[in-house]
Amino acid sequence: MNGNLDVTGTKPNKTRKTVLSLVFGGLVGFLGATGVIALVEAGSFGTPDASQVIALLVALIYLLTGLMAALGVAAPRMGAKFLNVEDEDELLEQKQVLAASGWGMVALGLMLALIALGGPGGVLDSHVALVGAVLLGAIGTWLSMRSVKLADELMRATMNEAAATAYYFVFVVIGGWAMVSYLGYVPVPSMLDLLTLFWALVLVSAFWAAGRRGMLKQR
Repeated sequence: MNGNLDVTGTKPNKTRKTVLSLVFGGLVGFLGATGVIALVEAGSFGTPDASQVIALLVALIYLLTGLMAALGVAAPRMGAKFLNVEDEDELLEQKQVLAASGWGMVALGLMLALIALGGPGGVLDSHVALVGAVLLGAIGTWLSMRSVKLADELMRATMNEAAATAYYFVFVVIGGWAMVSYLGYVPVPSMLDLLTLFWALVLVSAFWAAGRRGMLKQR
């Protein structure tokens, strides 16, 4: 009797958390994308072309994802309500890993944004963009390596699988685009398009690997 009550009692909590996470994530993403588009239309980013706008939107995904993880760890009671963890204690246990991973994503997101804004039509001087991008790339790489060292066996295996998956995605998507472009079937991609694809495919690979291991199921 008590077991039945416990089971039925946990389902609404999981459903509520799932709905809350989806609504919160969707709202933050929508507002962020709307803000970027509004700033582009207002001329705050200069006169970026379509490739630059797409790069900025991908950078925004990195920024928002990283900030949600990092801030969720900084405020574990609140973070446990929208991050996919069992409870506040799990966030405290994974604090160093998630903080390093989260801030690493923020650094890499800012790196892509600087590159996009430092190109033709952007508001940043190319030298400033280059120095900033190299510095942020170094910080993001260091934080990512730190998160790997601090991760447990399951998370480390997932990271390795994500890296391998990213290689195949890059080979197929970017390599395939280069092939058909060289043969004259589609327009030649810009260098920024290729960079944006690198960022996007790494992110897709991470979610793919996590999903394969059941880590995206609501907890």
